Amino acid sequence: MLGVLKEILAVMLFEPKPIANYQKISEKPLALILLLMVVTIGYISPIRGASSFGNYLFLSLATYLVIYIAAVFFQYWFRLKGINVELKALFVMITLVLAMNILILPNYILARYFDLFFPLYINLVLVSYSVFVFVFAFAKSLNNLSYALIGTVLCTLPVFLMLAILHALFISFGLLPMPV
Repeated sequence: MLGVLKEILAVMLFEPKPIANYQKISEKPLALILLLMVVTIGYISPIRGASSFGNYLFLSLATYLVIYIAAVFFQYWFRLKGINVELKALFVMITLVLAMNILILPNYILARYFDLFFPLYINLVLVSYSVFVFVFAFAKSLNNLSYALIGTVLCTLPVFLMLAILHALFISFGLLPMPV
C-alpha cells in the first residue's frame, strides 16, 4: 500500500511515470482506493430520499464505470496516436489521479461542523487540481498537450451518457427516488 501512496503523491506532484509502469500495481490497493472514494462521495453528497444501500450501490457502480469507460476511451484514443497501452495500466493511472479527491472529505467536515465557507473553496480548488493533473498525466505520456486536452473533453461525453443511463436504471428499479 505504501508503494501506491508514493505513486499517488508522484502523480499529484506532476511526476507521473510512463503508463506502462502502472501495469505492475496490484488490484487490492486499487479496490481500497475505490472504496474510499465511494465512501467520501457518499458522505459528502448523499442522494436525498435514497436508501443507504441504493445510494452507495449507485455511487460504487458509477465510480467504477466512470474510470473503466475513461480507460477504454483513452486506450482507443492512444491507438489513434499509434501508442498501444494496456487497459489495466490506464485504469490504474486514472484511479491514482482521481484518488486525490479523497482529500475533499476533511475539508467538507471542517466546513460542516464549523460553518466555514473557506474549506468549500478549497474543495473547488482540489477538484480543479485533479482535472489539471489528469490532463497533465496524459499529456506527459503522449508528449502532446492539445491531444490530451481534446481527449479529456471528448471522454466526458460517454461518461455523462453512462451516468445518465445508470441513474435512469436505478430510478426504474426503485433504488433511487425520482428527481423533483
